Amino acid sequence: MYEKRMVSNTGYEVIQSMRIGGKEILLAENMRAEDGQIYFVCGYRENGIIGEYSQAVTSGDYLETVREFAGRINDEAERIRAEHTARGLPSDLFTAEQCYLHDYGEDIEGKVIAMKAEVFSPEYRRGDNQLVLVTGGFGAHANSRGSAVYCYHLNNGEHTRFERREVLGVVKDLPDWAKERLTAIKARIAAEHAKSKIDRGDAR
Repeated sequence: MYEKRMVSNTGYEVIQSMRIGGKEILLAENMRAEDGQIYFVCGYRENGIIGEYSQAVTSGDYLETVREFAGRINDEAERIRAEHTARGLPSDLFTAEQCYLHDYGEDIEGKVIAMKAEVFSPEYRRGDNQLVLVTGGFGAHANSRGSAVYCYHLNNGEHTRFERREVLGVVKDLPDWAKERLTAIKARIAAEHAKSKIDRGDAR
């Protein structure tokens, strides 16, 4: 049975959507809109608990609304392309052959692993996004009942979380760019830990 997707309690029904850049862009309509603003475009994000709508625009002109919808998608695509270009890192995906066999009986904390390519949305499905340094989480330990794996992306240093089932394996040979980023991230983590000790007043 078809279930309508509504934009909260606005009366607008989603008729098109595109997920890109970590959010959705929605195109919706409300044929009963009293002010004639039948069409609606907005951004949408959710964190697993609540959803947030942003940058809403309404119009009575369908073609104008479609242009707005398509324009937002294009803007996101260009923004992401610019990020990739600015990093200048290779996009070739890492495969299982480039990793040691993933073993749930192995502790992976402190190691550089590759995530499975399918974990990422298409616009981020690149080799430089796959490589992460594992720093903790129950899922990082051998034979753990937990699944969370906390880590840092080598390409941009961002802290993130994955699930142990999403791990492709520990990388056998790191490319030069990854070795450089790994050194920088480890130095940053060490500095943050040192600062934290000082702030707590327990520096030795």
